[in-house]
Amino acid sequence: MFSQLFSPKSVALIGASATPGKLGFDMLSNLVNSEYSGEIFPVNPNAKEILEKKTFESVRKIPQKVDLGIIAVPASYVEEVVRECAEKKIQNLIIISAGFKEIGEEGEQMEQNIQKIIKKHKIQLIGPNCLGILNPHADLNASFAEGMPKKGNVALISQSGAMAVAILDWAAEENIGFSKIVSLGNKAGITENDLLEYLKNDADSEVILLYLESFAHGKEFLEIASEVSRKKPIIVLKSGTSEEGTKAIRSHTGSLAGSNTAVETALKQSGCIRAGSIEDFFDYARAMSMKPLPKGNRVAIITNAGGPGVISTDAVSESHFLKMSHFSPETTQKLEKSLPKTANILNPVDVIGDALADRYESALSTVLDDENVDMALTILTPQVMTQKEQTERIIVEMQKRHPETPLFASFIGGKSIAYAVEKLHEDRIPHFKSPERATAAMEQMVRLNMWRQKIHKKQKLPPLSKKIQSLRKKIATFAKTSSQLSPELSHGLLDHYHISLPPLEFAQNAKDVVEFASKIGFPVVLKIASDDIIHKTDVGGVRLALKNEGEVKNAYTEILHNVRKNVPKAKIRGVLVQKMYHFGREVIIGMKRDSQFGPIIMFGLGGVYVEVMKDVSFRIAPIGISEARDMIQEIRAIALLKGVRGEAPADIEKLAETIVQISRLSLEIPEIKELDINPLLVLSKGKGVSALDSRFLLG
Repeated sequence: MFSQLFSPKSVALIGASATPGKLGFDMLSNLVNSEYSGEIFPVNPNAKEILEKKTFESVRKIPQKVDLGIIAVPASYVEEVVRECAEKKIQNLIIISAGFKEIGEEGEQMEQNIQKIIKKHKIQLIGPNCLGILNPHADLNASFAEGMPKKGNVALISQSGAMAVAILDWAAEENIGFSKIVSLGNKAGITENDLLEYLKNDADSEVILLYLESFAHGKEFLEIASEVSRKKPIIVLKSGTSEEGTKAIRSHTGSLAGSNTAVETALKQSGCIRAGSIEDFFDYARAMSMKPLPKGNRVAIITNAGGPGVISTDAVSESHFLKMSHFSPETTQKLEKSLPKTANILNPVDVIGDALADRYESALSTVLDDENVDMALTILTPQVMTQKEQTERIIVEMQKRHPETPLFASFIGGKSIAYAVEKLHEDRIPHFKSPERATAAMEQMVRLNMWRQKIHKKQKLPPLSKKIQSLRKKIATFAKTSSQLSPELSHGLLDHYHISLPPLEFAQNAKDVVEFASKIGFPVVLKIASDDIIHKTDVGGVRLALKNEGEVKNAYTEILHNVRKNVPKAKIRGVLVQKMYHFGREVIIGMKRDSQFGPIIMFGLGGVYVEVMKDVSFRIAPIGISEARDMIQEIRAIALLKGVRGEAPADIEKLAETIVQISRLSLEIPEIKELDINPLLVLSKGKGVSALDSRFLLG
């Protein structure tokens, strides 16, 4: 079906116009002038011929089969035209017209009517409110974008027509060619997920660019993008990630896992490369459309200026994924013989400001012969004697000799280097205006390569046990009258998922508090039990390290006083009496249910400062044990868990298992909207973990 959409044998333009400057004229002009070899049928009841093409009163009047219909009529007529196309058995439609859900309720209703028609007749639809599509390999310009882009290996999917036009204009200057260009518009039919599935096996497309303002189906995107990323780089520029919609969030996890975090996590987890800006978007596209992914992460730098060389070295050294190459003794000896005494023969190699092209050639040739080099960056600053064009040719020749080692360039300057830069683009050497931008693109290529080397197993959940089904019924009943789970249900839930708790009891008066404290054994902790209080510490509802009955009595009185004073309307159910541990590391495991991607699992340093320190990592459920281990390794404070200054290492393996269990819980019990286990005490290796406090918010 997609082959007919992108390479149709016949196209009908409904809304063709004989008036230059009108949309219907410009689109017909694009079809005619793009050298498209198929048949073109303009539809216009008020003209007999436009641009030497016979017109038809309606699409029904076209005698031949039509593979693709393009609709460019006012919004109020679109539904009728779609019905006519359905009667004509046209299986592919593009609705250029605007005036649908983007304008409000009336437009949304019209769009829904169209969706019913295309669903009934199994029609593939692009739009409405879109630019159209282009396929340079089929000489098809079914859009109102000017001209035909160069044929190439980059597929572009853009939710914004204006952004697509801007990218095409940039690409023309950079000599980047395209395989397919699609403007999605309102996504009433075909979505980014459908196109990713198609492009996965499209021989013309080697790199995929995605500009999105929203995800059609987040969980589906995660699955499809994970498959496609193993074959082709997906570079994503996502707008609309503000946190304004998170004011009702009440858990630690909720406050940290906003909409942008969900997007960031989904893209990272699926192997997509996220561009933080339009500049990044272009840079990453340039690099990956021109070069294969490097085999490793070791970078060699050749420069004729010390400053840019140092800046580049800093950028590589500060990267999480790159590292500077360490040359072999043979390489340094060759460089020492071939370069001036004032040159730097270590990495970065400084060939000195008076270097001519032959000195660049000598340095590059020697460095690229070193098996410790996975990729190289050539920096040039224009001096009076600098041979810019000759140096460009040498870089190209070196790339031909070493095709397995991607070469990048950064010629720093303006007018004087313009021609050399243009030649670099023509010869498919990625060029960047600054060395930092080059190293940023290299880092993303290495990151993708490392992601591909990991084993990503799909997690399969076992069937729901009878106990879980029973718990879900209790939770659903509880959710009718409360926004969070009671301690009793919380503890039962944790117990089912094999997350241990310290000894604890629920007390409703001073006598029981003292009795339970003695039974558990000092020291103990007292915590207020109230469905109306989320953060107990903030309202004076917690007392720690109580060593005897007197301290327990006083603490009980203080807690009730504090809570009644700070939250006078809170319903107090009693207090929890809990054994206090003095050893172990405090961490947090949390979950927030995102509307697009489902449960987001959070891990990080625990305690009351989690939102201040923000030393956390995220994954989208389901996650397996290897991903849980990665989450633990990603936090800055991992050294504290591994043990410092003679401390025994924490039980990291049991911690990873606990993260997996929370992932499973989040999928099996959808009634839970957010949860925090904070702090979760991680004991020494082999001794497990213990949930000191937890909260489960319902929704």
